[in-house]
Amino acid sequence: MKKIIINKWDRFGLLTILKEVKNDKIKRYFKCKCDCWKEKEIMLNSLARWNTKSCWCLKLKVNWDSIKNRHFYQAFKNATNRTKIKYKWIKILWENYWDFKKDMYNGYVKHVDIYWKNNTTLERIDNTWNYFNDNCKWITKDKQAINKNNLVMIEYNWKTQAVAEWCRELWVNYNMVKRRIQLWWDKIEALTKPKKVF
Repeated sequence: MKKIIINKWDRFGLLTILKEVKNDKIKRYFKCKCDCWKEKEIMLNSLARWNTKSCWCLKLKVNWDSIKNRHFYQAFKNATNRTKIKYKWIKILWENYWDFKKDMYNGYVKHVDIYWKNNTTLERIDNTWNYFNDNCKWITKDKQAINKNNLVMIEYNWKTQAVAEWCRELWVNYNMVKRRIQLWWDKIEALTKPKKVF
């Protein structure tokens, strides 16, 4: 196995390498100095895989910010989880939460001021491409539902639009229409047939 070369003053996140303190041919440890001035001995494996980026002060900052800005932080976590579980070919190009916040927080605040927090969600402009500043924007949940790839369109009265838009226009319960379509109802009938009242 090729030996990993680490030099004094190399940077790993907020950590600066000071010196190697232990090498027993199985595990190598380095003394590092964090940007918060704390010093800590960290295993090379954690540094090389970027599992450790600070003396834990970064994690504490993120945890505090995740409490203070829970909804905004959850948008970042949701995007990260999608790239790890559902859409593995999609990447999130922000290196960490702070880079994401630097690019997206001002737009988030403006959108929340108009549409409220619970109706603000992160959307990729091009759904086939990665998460990064120029490909992401804040939109309402209704608009995000309309932009989904599995969107069901209905042509009615010489006009074609999404189920959610028809339900809003005709004052019809969206969940009822959605359920009917899942049960293989005719789309027009699913949209226009009144709900039975017993």
